[in-house]
Amino acid sequence: MKIKFKKAIIRFFIYLFLSYLWFYFSYLFIRYRPSPYYDNLKELYYKIKKKPTFDLTINEKRSFNATKIITIKNVYDLEVKREKLKNFIYGEKKLIDLKNLKIEKNIKDKVFNGLNNLDRIDKLIYEMESGINSISYHFKPLNKKNKLIIIHEGNRGNYYSKKELGNFSNSKKEINYFLKKGFDVFALSLPLQGINNRPEVYVKNIGIIKLDKTFKLKFLDQTYKSHFIRYFLEPIEALTDYAKNYFDFENISMVGISSGGWVTMLSSATNENIQFSFSVAGSLPLSLQNSDIGNSKVFFEQIDPSFYKEFNYLDLYLLSSTTTKNKYFTQIFNKHDSVRFNGERYKLYEKDVKKIVKYFGYGNFEIYIDENNYEHKISRRTLDYIFKKINL
Repeated sequence: MKIKFKKAIIRFFIYLFLSYLWFYFSYLFIRYRPSPYYDNLKELYYKIKKKPTFDLTINEKRSFNATKIITIKNVYDLEVKREKLKNFIYGEKKLIDLKNLKIEKNIKDKVFNGLNNLDRIDKLIYEMESGINSISYHFKPLNKKNKLIIIHEGNRGNYYSKKELGNFSNSKKEINYFLKKGFDVFALSLPLQGINNRPEVYVKNIGIIKLDKTFKLKFLDQTYKSHFIRYFLEPIEALTDYAKNYFDFENISMVGISSGGWVTMLSSATNENIQFSFSVAGSLPLSLQNSDIGNSKVFFEQIDPSFYKEFNYLDLYLLSSTTTKNKYFTQIFNKHDSVRFNGERYKLYEKDVKKIVKYFGYGNFEIYIDENNYEHKISRRTLDYIFKKINL
């Protein structure tokens, strides 16, 4: 009897020890997400869980006519519309003052310990009106390729953990990918998110409000006869001006995911310093995203009537593709995206936009589809595609 009891006790502790090992290594796996094993497992999970991709009905396909929506017909229209866009966004404030950009050199951030080819991190703080700031990290490589890429993580900055020192942990994979390739990397998120501040401001006829959500930017009194969308784009203007004035990069590229993809598209339309831009799951023409309109305040800036009744998305795609003669603008969609813009709706305007860009005689518009991505993220396949495009 005593022997059986001892064996039972031994089995119990063996099972307990094995359970501990299982939970411990599972924790390490989830915490550190070793690549490519974690990504492959997660992709398999989404394939099994797979939800139907959004598609249009036959009537919706027949009713959509890209050429009727596009207002830009020639190069003259193109430049008139671009100037109108800049004036609408920035108003009378057209020059970025780099005196508002503060730099903290060689900061320490434990989130990014162990990045490949990292020399140091500089913290860039750009101050805007109403006390709003935009904080970026400049990741400097040891072995330089003399190219810069701006990574805009969009709403992902909103999941920043207060227990960690730094931001952009959700973009660590993308940062490490390009840093390893020798790129300088600027990383940032939307205003009022991540480690950006959330000031309290006085608004006429309303009183004091706390700017802790991006949709509250609409409440601000706009100085210089500008539009609230400038708070999303002005940090990019400041970063590219800083890069042009203080560095000698061969080219400047930009990639953004979700709302960051939307910022990338608009920045590409107004900023001549960006040569290669990649908008990942960033936008679709409003008439092709009816199911998404009004569902969340998170994406309010992408559907605001005061802006898009003046500048529709198809016109913006043309502007994004033609800022300079050697400009490359690429829309990237995850065919089975778990959050936004999955399916094949892009096919209803792709050929028309390409045809018009070709007619202009300069600029480039392309669409890339990640066929096997079941998440709302930038996959390794997409990163490889972006790297190849930049190094044409």
